[in-house]
Amino acid sequence: MVAASSVIVLITGANSGIGYATAQVLAASSPKYHIIIASRTLSKAESAISSILSSGPTIQGTLSPLVLDITSPASIQAASHVVSATFNNRLDVLINNAGILSKSPDLGTRFSETLTTNVVGPALVTDAFAPLLLNARNPYVINVSSLLGSVERAADKGDVFYQTSPLGLAYRVSKAALNMLTVEQGKALGEKREDGRGGVKVFAVCPGLVRSNLRGEKEEERNARGRAGDPEESGRLMLSILEGERDKDVGKFVYKDGVSAW
Repeated sequence: MVAASSVIVLITGANSGIGYATAQVLAASSPKYHIIIASRTLSKAESAISSILSSGPTIQGTLSPLVLDITSPASIQAASHVVSATFNNRLDVLINNAGILSKSPDLGTRFSETLTTNVVGPALVTDAFAPLLLNARNPYVINVSSLLGSVERAADKGDVFYQTSPLGLAYRVSKAALNMLTVEQGKALGEKREDGRGGVKVFAVCPGLVRSNLRGEKEEERNARGRAGDPEESGRLMLSILEGERDKDVGKFVYKDGVSAW
């Protein structure tokens, strides 16, 4: 049984990488957090929960699994009904974390796969769960983006993010589109509610270059040839946002050390 005072957090793609690390950090931080581990398969969600619970005595929060394929409208609707019925028609936090970097040799396929998962998915998921978020006292939506999606930085020849690769093109475009989606979601959901409460606090967040399966499952891909950091750093950034430490940056594109240009 989840307490009425619990903060209900749904993380898409939470069975590995940044999503998993965020769930682990939240669960270790406080008993107030109940984290919904959303994954395309129940077995992966349950395996992630078992791994988190066995990671040490510091786990204080609670966790539950949810089947959610963000590329399937039917799966999204089914998941929203489950969460509504289980948690009294309320969701406090939605973290749109699931994403891909398509490696298809065909450019059109790369764009189709990447935009479907990285942009259309978060748009449909947020739309489906918006009524539950608006029932929460202090709701948040976090779209996991990337500084690679900053148009201003991509256009600056002197910036470290100026260079790209053929395989990275669709990914960069998808994150730029996700940033625009964040702005529009902030306008649609951020207004004060009729009862005087504030609206949903919407953020685009760059988690940094950390170990994950996004680039592939080989170790040199997971650790970006030794350049990737600990994904728990990303989890701690997410926690700081949910604890209100970045509320001055609502509606912006944030990362660990500040705010980025769109």
